Amino acid sequence: MTANCFVNPLTQSKDDNQVTKRHEKWDEYFHNLRRIKQFHQTVMVKALQSNQDGGEGKSNDIGKAILDVGASLKSLYHPYLADFSNLQRNIKRQSRKEKYIQFFKDASRKSGKGLPVDAYIILPIQRLPRYRLLLTNLIQVTPIDHPEFENLEKANELIADILKHLNENEEIRT
Repeated sequence: MTANCFVNPLTQSKDDNQVTKRHEKWDEYFHNLRRIKQFHQTVMVKALQSNQDGGEGKSNDIGKAILDVGASLKSLYHPYLADFSNLQRNIKRQSRKEKYIQFFKDASRKSGKGLPVDAYIILPIQRLPRYRLLLTNLIQVTPIDHPEFENLEKANELIADILKHLNENEEIRT
């Protein structure tokens, strides 16, 4: 959604649908967003699918899936967070210009929810805490002697460590 409504039009090369001639600047900001999206659509989905129910007696080991890809999450999110304040400032600054006022208004409408671009660019940042919440909830309802319990705990600790690292190393200004 974010890519189709906001990112692609801002980063396209020169053509009839181009919003700005300086698409390289936007592309620089959104490069990491594209990497995050691609990671979750390919790597994370494959990890989850490979740990899906394979038949009788086998279970979905979500903890293992997250552990399998967890090491990539820190390096994936760090650059996005590092550029996040710059992206927010640039959006705020450009939103005062006539061509961007109309663009952001139209893109918000096309998104189907009418939310401003700020509401979409924060979504990747909110994904990791959502994983933590999911894991915490799964741990609460999973018996301690369940074969997946240990992986759920380890995955939860991994996500907590990644969030702590990102919070300590990045200052997000709104």
